[in-house]
Amino acid sequence: IPIPIIAVAFSGFGLICLGVYFELSSSDYKDFLGSTLSVSWAIIGIGIALTLVGGCGCCGANKSSPLFLIMYSIFVLAAVFAQVIAILVWLTNRTKVEIEVTEILLDKVKLYGGVNNTINATDPIDFIQQAFECCGVNNGTLDWSKEDILAPLWLATKGNTGYDVPDSCCIEEKEDCGYKAYNSSLVFQEGCAVVIFDYLNSNISLLGGVLAGFLGVQLFSACGACFLTRAIQQHFAY
Repeated sequence: IPIPIIAVAFSGFGLICLGVYFELSSSDYKDFLGSTLSVSWAIIGIGIALTLVGGCGCCGANKSSPLFLIMYSIFVLAAVFAQVIAILVWLTNRTKVEIEVTEILLDKVKLYGGVNNTINATDPIDFIQQAFECCGVNNGTLDWSKEDILAPLWLATKGNTGYDVPDSCCIEEKEDCGYKAYNSSLVFQEGCAVVIFDYLNSNISLLGGVLAGFLGVQLFSACGACFLTRAIQQHFAY
């Protein structure tokens, strides 16, 4: 069995692993990433398809079947096309994703501190601010102050001076560390939207680099299958 054909099956398995890794590494932040997580499932689906197609290609090469090999080449090229389209869709919808993530953050900040919003807003925001070492949405600590009323329920909490930030904004989180600390060097100053965009971009860049490598393997394999098909047909012609 030619190595390029086996390589497609392995690249398919590699894509599955990559998709699972991206899904698991982002699972803690799924409430904030919106439709971005659909990318990981698309990669897993393409990986499964390529693994199955690679198996068919191996059978075709083993049986010297031109039909199997031609079908294999067509499916591999279709998978390459699907991956290129997926990359282009992501690139063209990048701004839309950033807007979606920002809106999710703003909605949760707006509900932060409400009596019945602990699970759906307060806890997730506290988690994200500590996990990403950030504070607020776009304007850092200012988003929590009375200067920029994004969190009305937080500002209405008992004892809030209007210049407090949640304790989860503190570099060393402890009780009441956010009291009158919106302009303190002891709290994170960068907004969470920017930090999350950087996280997404770094992961997508890694994803894009690995996908580019897999695409090269798949194209090489499809060409190899075409040459093998031609060789088999010439062999049986004599």
